[in-house]
Amino acid sequence: MTSQSDISLLLTFRAEMIDPSLPTGLWWCATPEDAAAVGINAVCKNRYAAWEDLAACTEFITQFCYVFVATPNDADREEIVGQLQKWVPVTILVADKAAFRGNESVVELLDNAGPKAVESLLFGALDVPRPGLIDLSQVEMDAPISQNRMDRQARRREIDASRADARGINQPEPNCMCLFRGAPGEAVQTVCAAADRRAEESCRAARPQNGADGVRAVKRSCSGD
Repeated sequence: MTSQSDISLLLTFRAEMIDPSLPTGLWWCATPEDAAAVGINAVCKNRYAAWEDLAACTEFITQFCYVFVATPNDADREEIVGQLQKWVPVTILVADKAAFRGNESVVELLDNAGPKAVESLLFGALDVPRPGLIDLSQVEMDAPISQNRMDRQARRREIDASRADARGINQPEPNCMCLFRGAPGEAVQTVCAAADRRAEESCRAARPQNGADGVRAVKRSCSGD
């Protein structure tokens, strides 16, 4: 793991204020002044470091349960989030811009609203989806969910029917019972219609060449004898 002294060349923070065991995560600020205002577990990129240097800080950053990007500036937030996603595999949260109450930095929020307002930034944090994942709340659908589900069910029935036809097996009629008999590879499908019909009329062999014994056995099964 890169030593903390080496990391301090890439990130600006107060070493005595870093404690990964705390549930606050790592606060990533846009400026050293904002990081100093937050204090505990707060960092910002050293102005002399390049973003690709974050790769050397991976073990340090991933000690924390997440990174919380604390800035109301849209451009700064997008840059920080984009570079973190590129170089460090970590869960990222961002502050809700409305939580800054019109202030343009953490320092300004601290001066105008006090430390409680700074602490509350985390309460309304927004989760940043990992690259490659789809935000379902932003997916546009050409039909209601119920209609899409019905379309999928209809398509499934079409697929099942086509598979059955390919196997050469007729689909059973509604309210019918299918009986199968025969040696392996020579199955006989016999369809019995409604139970109140006469057994002789309701049972028919799909492959009569298998013998009269098979037909009589099916009749007996249908009649309950």
